Amino acid sequence: MVGDTVSHLLRLKKPPHVASVEPDATVTYAVCLMNHHDIGAVLVMHNGELAGIMTERDVLRRVIEPGLDPRITFVHEVYTPRPRTIAADESIARAVDIMIEGNFRHLPVMADGNVHGTLSMRDLTRWLMAGVETRKGRVQEAR
Repeated sequence: MVGDTVSHLLRLKKPPHVASVEPDATVTYAVCLMNHHDIGAVLVMHNGELAGIMTERDVLRRVIEPGLDPRITFVHEVYTPRPRTIAADESIARAVDIMIEGNFRHLPVMADGNVHGTLSMRDLTRWLMAGVETRKGRVQEAR
């Protein structure tokens, strides 16, 4: 657990699908994709490369609050460009640090110049809780 890498955590995700949209997609389409996959963010890909990320927070702050119509507002108008990323071979502890320092809940994972997935705070919480349960079981066995 201590030495687990980001790629290890990605392998545990079900499904390992990377949800993404093009910059010219509507916000409504991006939100429907997030709802369909029960996720809080989609990656914004342009010509096969990571251009940004569109999160629930982006929708609330940049679409709903200013009163934009999500049916006619395009992702490229409101997404977060050039998001912070993490390499797949980095430690999970480093991912936690990056997300806490940056005050965000979704982190694209890169390897060999390609997107390999997205980590969420939910993923990290599940991983941490699995470790707690494992340690708890060991303590009870030792008694």
